[in-house]
Amino acid sequence: DLMKEEAGTAAKEINNAKLLYKVANDRKKSDEERITALSKLQSMYPAYFGNLDLEAIKAGKGEVAYKNLTKAIIASAKARAAKNELDKRAEADLQEDLKLESEIDQALKDYKNPKAGVYQGTGFGEFDRGARKYSKEEAKENAKKRAYEKIQEKNRRIKERENRDKLLLNFIDNQDSIAAPLNNNDKGN
Repeated sequence: DLMKEEAGTAAKEINNAKLLYKVANDRKKSDEERITALSKLQSMYPAYFGNLDLEAIKAGKGEVAYKNLTKAIIASAKARAAKNELDKRAEADLQEDLKLESEIDQALKDYKNPKAGVYQGTGFGEFDRGARKYSKEEAKENAKKRAYEKIQEKNRRIKERENRDKLLLNFIDNQDSIAAPLNNNDKGN
């Protein structure tokens, strides 16, 4: 699950905000305690609580801010988890690409310096008659074919990855837009 990695961080942040919001909203607490809690919320989340005072909290405006903050924290965690997944995919893709690049390089070397040799067949099957000799021209043509096939495979994989990652990238954009005020807070701190 994409959220597993980030769920703990998001839960802690939501819980911390919840505790501060509860104190700021609790009319049984002293004004000093409430102001201190609201000040912490304002400094931590100015986009949500920056323009609120205790009167606005009493009037219920803090509830909307708190709900929007909670949504933003969750969205931010989802976006981070999705980005982590993209990073994992990119690492695996890079390993795959390096292997293909090596195979392409070898095929191109074989094309530039073809060598005659002996094909060691299996001896099994209707068309495999066992070992047979091949010329430099055949070796060159086979190397050219291998290089072309590997390049085609690499291009096919690139397109598959783009399609595979498109949905996740759209998801990240959506979650980032929900979390934008929160993330702008983080950049300012």
